[in-house]
Amino acid sequence: VLPRGGRGVRVCKCTAHHRPHLHRPCPIDLAAKHSCVNGALSIIHRDYLARKRQTFASTWDLADGLRYDVICSEAPAHSGSV
Repeated sequence: VLPRGGRGVRVCKCTAHHRPHLHRPCPIDLAAKHSCVNGALSIIHRDYLARKRQTFASTWDLADGLRYDVICSEAPAHSGSV
């Protein structure tokens, strides 16, 4: 008998073990992934809004308040580029 798992815990029959077993998400892994994905989606959303307003959002503007570090600032693209 397997104990009841919490959210994200499921009985698995993969080849990592010869019997059904549980996979439990690591809280640190979940926090890191949440921060990464949430930050990436925020950057995409900010860029989308800037383009919708036909303005330029710098890399600093896109990363402001997030757990992202700007490693390369870019100049605005020429109007003819993709």
